[in-house]
Amino acid sequence: MNTIELASYIQENSQVKDLFLERTCNYLNDKNRARSGKSKWSEARIEKQADQMFDRLVTNVYEKVAPQIKVRFRNNADSWVHFMQEHEIIAQLEELVSELEFE
Repeated sequence: MNTIELASYIQENSQVKDLFLERTCNYLNDKNRARSGKSKWSEARIEKQADQMFDRLVTNVYEKVAPQIKVRFRNNADSWVHFMQEHEIIAQLEELVSELEFE
């Protein structure tokens, strides 16, 4: 499994992406309201930034999980799914994202 497949799995099997993007966009919109004039971001830029932040979240998860999966099974999506289910990775992510606060 690679990061793109992991992102798809997370999106298809949880509310992590939706929750993360909602919280991230709220945070970025709050920051944007404090900007003035030309320094304000467009809605498209805010959405792009939120998507990039989600991509970094997925990359971080990937980098934490990959070493836990035996090298010969790293390209096997079933091994990833089994590991994530066994260790409740998705449930933990949902909990973390639901409690996420930006400063």
